Amino acid sequence: MLTLAACGSEATPRDPQADGACDQGWLQNGFETCDLGCEDSATALTASGTGCAALTLEASPVNCSKTFVFDGVTGCCSVDDTAVNFAKCE
Repeated sequence: MLTLAACGSEATPRDPQADGACDQGWLQNGFETCDLGCEDSATALTASGTGCAALTLEASPVNCSKTFVFDGVTGCCSVDDTAVNFAKCE
């Protein structure tokens, strides 16, 4: 007997503003919490996309000077005390 199963190849996009884990680079610099889109400090710090006006999850306005794309969402990382927040371009 032969059984075949089909699986979709499209992964569900992850919300860049969901809770994530800070990588070692962020932790070494005193940051304790990171949004999912900002977990990778290297991606955030080497962003080179066009700047934009953006908003964090708490609707705080951020001026992104350089951006990157995380699971189809363009934005940048904004630091606030000990948190690194993903700001979505408007």
